Amino acid sequence: MVRPLVSFAVLCLSCGIELAQGPPGSVDYTKDLPSVQRIETELKGSNANDTLARQAATLEYLQQYLQRIKEARDFRGRYSPGEQKLLTDYAKAAYELTQSYANAHTPDEVKAFNRLKFNYEINNALNWIRQLDGPLAADAYKAAEAKYAETSKQHQQRIQQQTTQQSPARPPAVQIFLATSSKL
Repeated sequence: MVRPLVSFAVLCLSCGIELAQGPPGSVDYTKDLPSVQRIETELKGSNANDTLARQAATLEYLQQYLQRIKEARDFRGRYSPGEQKLLTDYAKAAYELTQSYANAHTPDEVKAFNRLKFNYEINNALNWIRQLDGPLAADAYKAAEAKYAETSKQHQQRIQQQTTQQSPARPPAVQIFLATSSKL
């Protein structure tokens, strides 16, 4: 009796992993993303603090990068094993970098570091990622952006349709306001 249950559990786990990896024939784009070691080796700033801020910002942004690709693929679905590994690696490395900085510097220096890191996350991290990632990862991110753009376009069209359906019947207060404002 135990053997069928074990077989069933293995079957369920393997099916879950296949579903999380994407459609059949899809390629694992995560192999084209930079490792933590590569980020720490190749991403340099003007000084030690600037280098740490750039690296921490990139590691933080890579987590969002992976999340956007996964959610465009399947919002409620699982992360693939490659995505899970990289998310864990990036989060751990970002945490360790910021904590090591915080433990070795004054609160004011930490505030300045966090401002710089945040600025880099907003303005520069995606460009640095594009310099470090390969074509599979770049294509996966472009596909996610295209899906988000299409979803946004459809949402805007629905809003426009609802607005045009509701616009002929204006409430009396709006009609009075429009009538008085046109006389001014």
